[in-house]
Amino acid sequence: MNEDTMESSYISDLNIDQVYPDSIDTPLRVFKEFARESVVYCHWESNAELQEGLLGYKDLDVLVEKGCSRSLNNALIEAGFKRFQAVATNGFPAVEDYLGLDLETGMLCHLHLHHQIVMGEKHLKSYHLPWEQKVLATRVFDHKEKVYITDPNMEILLLLVSAALKLRIRDRIFYFFRKNYFSNAELSEFHWLQDRLDLDKVIANAEMLLPKKSIEPFKEIITTSQPTIHQITQFRKHTKPEMQLYRTYTAFGAGWRQYLRELVWIGRYINKKYLHTAVPLKRVNVKGGLLVAVLGCDGAGKSTQIKEIQKWLSWKVDVLPVYFGSGDGSSSLLRWPMKLAAKLLRNRTGIRAEKYQNVSNHHEDDASERRSGSRLGLIAKVLWASALALEKRRKLRKANMARNRGMVVICDRYPQNQIMGFNDGPLLSGLLGHRSSILRAIARWEGRPYSLAEDYSPDIVIKLTITPDLAVERKKDMCIEESWRRVEAINNLQYGSETKVKVIDASKPLDEVLLEMKRCIWEEF
Repeated sequence: MNEDTMESSYISDLNIDQVYPDSIDTPLRVFKEFARESVVYCHWESNAELQEGLLGYKDLDVLVEKGCSRSLNNALIEAGFKRFQAVATNGFPAVEDYLGLDLETGMLCHLHLHHQIVMGEKHLKSYHLPWEQKVLATRVFDHKEKVYITDPNMEILLLLVSAALKLRIRDRIFYFFRKNYFSNAELSEFHWLQDRLDLDKVIANAEMLLPKKSIEPFKEIITTSQPTIHQITQFRKHTKPEMQLYRTYTAFGAGWRQYLRELVWIGRYINKKYLHTAVPLKRVNVKGGLLVAVLGCDGAGKSTQIKEIQKWLSWKVDVLPVYFGSGDGSSSLLRWPMKLAAKLLRNRTGIRAEKYQNVSNHHEDDASERRSGSRLGLIAKVLWASALALEKRRKLRKANMARNRGMVVICDRYPQNQIMGFNDGPLLSGLLGHRSSILRAIARWEGRPYSLAEDYSPDIVIKLTITPDLAVERKKDMCIEESWRRVEAINNLQYGSETKVKVIDASKPLDEVLLEMKRCIWEEF
């Protein structure tokens, strides 16, 4: 072990203000608050990747002693961390999830707070090893990273016990194809620990915690540069029988739970990539879900920023993206043929489909209808507006359902009932006074989801504002008059007191706009 950067946990003269500067990023701030509140802790696994964790690229796995709940909560609050709840098929006993935002970079930090040492099968961890006090008593302080970590002589023991308990039949089969049981990352961690070992201390720890029969296989592994699956199997054979006392489930119970969690893990990927259902499969906000609507005219960078926000949050939290527009985003199967026909029409005539979909004033709409006398055009418009209304109604229900389940809903645009026939407002309002009772009824029905949107009001509305001239410069196919109308419409939209409205200047660089959006959303968690 490198004595220049690590020393024993028994540090009596640690000056907190000297070790931790006043301006530090969020991940390191929590350790400063732990020290200030006298919380005994250590970063207990994957210390080879600790720096990446402190930069926000990987999780921080921190073990804390029991009996310090008040001090622990105070430290987490002062450091700006907020608690999130893992769903039943994704969480582990005695492990809490906290997220923190670095306000300078916008990077999320994920803190896995362990009250017990749990390990075992992949996706399950069905063993509780009662070694917390021994791990904390031998912790060392890493002066380079300014964090207490597990003594490498203890951490390598934990690593190998974990590897033995994770071993599955399929791993023995796969071994014949890829030869190595350890992944490249695990092997790198193993070598990192080997370089810091004191062999006498490692053996002393093994003799204190492991069965006698497992000591020789353990020695064989820690002195080799490339542990084989045969060595891990022998170590498991002599270790696992005495580990049965530490089981959370029976062997059968652990088996089916593990496979169930693996199926959920696969389903989570499919859902995130393709399905986008309102089912939380990862983590949710313990205070309830959040519905965020992002508004902005063409050229404001709305679509780009929404994708970045989804990517930023979905790393650790369940996010549901919802597109409420009628353009190139997702649409229902009912409206898809209409979009295809509109696209073909635009390609042949060069006329934008929006000319027929949206009008700014219902009196102009009536006049145009009377002048053209086109019943076919009226039927097409009614069909389009009805399909769109049905789609918006379904998406509103889905978005609200996801919010009720604790998910974060990111909406691209949002239905409104203030500006008729334009900018996500009702398209058939001009027919409310039509002589035909059928068309009047259809117009009332079509306007219903836009009224419902006020009941399903967003928690946050982010308006990305931009000058019409810059919008046209960024979006060459939009005329200045249309740009003016859209900018003015977005600026004039009003929301109730239950909705927080944030106006952001989208003419600034994209990274500055994104950081401001992240801060705004984070405040509401």
